[in-house]
Amino acid sequence: MSRVTLKKEVEVTAYIFGENHKASYGIVVLHEVWGVNYTIRALAQELSDFLNCKVLLPDLFAGKVARHISEATRIRSLLDWSQVLSDIGIAVRFLRDRQHCRNVAVVGYSLGGALALTAAAAVNGLDCCVCFYGIPPRQLCDVRKISVPIQLHFGEKDQAKGFTDLEEAMRLEEELKLAGVNHELFIYPRAGHGFMSRPDQYDIELADSVKQRILEQYDPESRHLAFQRMISFFMRHFDTV
Repeated sequence: MSRVTLKKEVEVTAYIFGENHKASYGIVVLHEVWGVNYTIRALAQELSDFLNCKVLLPDLFAGKVARHISEATRIRSLLDWSQVLSDIGIAVRFLRDRQHCRNVAVVGYSLGGALALTAAAAVNGLDCCVCFYGIPPRQLCDVRKISVPIQLHFGEKDQAKGFTDLEEAMRLEEELKLAGVNHELFIYPRAGHGFMSRPDQYDIELADSVKQRILEQYDPESRHLAFQRMISFFMRHFDTV
């Protein structure tokens, strides 16, 4: 893993994994509301290692890392979505122009999942998008503008009411169908919110109450199946020749 600056005029910090891998595709990983902590770095590293490709993890919070719910809520409330989408666009161009990736995908988790869907509608240069348990505000993301294939994963036991609970996931599914978006959606009956975060990857500085809440919604079989589905989806939409 290396730290890189994506743009000099307005500095955007990111972490690149697998920079020496030779695959002709790259993936932008978008972090949760906790910021760039150990958990999301572990997810990015795992993805890079498995696909033998370059993975870029932009720091959308400019160095801020939340350890408690109150911190995460405050940081999220100050988020400038237009600026964040600009940063994501810079990350996509970095992989294409400076890392010579012919295909670029985006995957996001929770808040990052919501941002990934928004990027699929608003950022040029993406070939596909994977969203884990994240739904953007309707006024910030017009799903009718999504023109790339997307894959979505939600836990049936998700307790994030009004954000990514089962009712919201089904409502999003209907909107995507009406818009004619090429998509596939998977619901995991035994999983809740944040189920892609393995207990052995939890950031040790997260508050114990946060770690316990994530653990209660974790299901290893759901995680394994979702990971395999994501890999298969990427490989279907990447030019691997």
